[in-house]
Amino acid sequence: MFHPGKMKAETLSELSQAVGVLAPETVFDWPPARRRAVCGVRRVTAIDASQIENGAALIRELPRPDEILFAVMARDFSMAALLPVFLRLAKARAQWAVILTLGWNAGTTSMLAGLLREKQIGAADVIASSYFVNADKAEYERGKAELEQAGARVASGRCHVKALMLDFGDRQILATGSANFRSAVCLESLVITTAPEPFALFRSVAADIFKNPQSYA
Repeated sequence: MFHPGKMKAETLSELSQAVGVLAPETVFDWPPARRRAVCGVRRVTAIDASQIENGAALIRELPRPDEILFAVMARDFSMAALLPVFLRLAKARAQWAVILTLGWNAGTTSMLAGLLREKQIGAADVIASSYFVNADKAEYERGKAELEQAGARVASGRCHVKALMLDFGDRQILATGSANFRSAVCLESLVITTAPEPFALFRSVAADIFKNPQSYA
């Protein structure tokens, strides 16, 4: 049996080996001499929620800008589960949400639409995969109508990126990994960061899909 704990990782190789065996939560602190070698990241938190329902509840605080949180989530997980968690931990309303997903379902679009109507989120851009549009056009059109009625912008394109971004003005949160905005009944990977650089990268890609949809058709 492995237990939560702290350890120091001298190299990325040691980190990758340790992440694979330590559960449910492990914090890695890099020595100062090696911090630049890992792009400014000083701390990595790894959470194993692969056997825990509602694993998003294990996220007890938002990562610092110099920290990355990695997790493996159970089969009930979807990116939508992070919305109330992030809003609660931030203790603030989000100015903007950006969501990239393969698809959605009635439960997750209803959640997002409700948050928009309640002004917990000021505005939202939602991008679905063109695969989802072709495979389940009725659900795409239903969700698109519901979200647009609540004030969101909705687009689709040849995009397999899964990401959830929240902008609070003074700070940003990016979650990305394998999970969609609906459960796929599979184990899912998850990375969460509040560093501004990856947030800006993902947001610029989403903005370009809206600006140049023909490039993603």
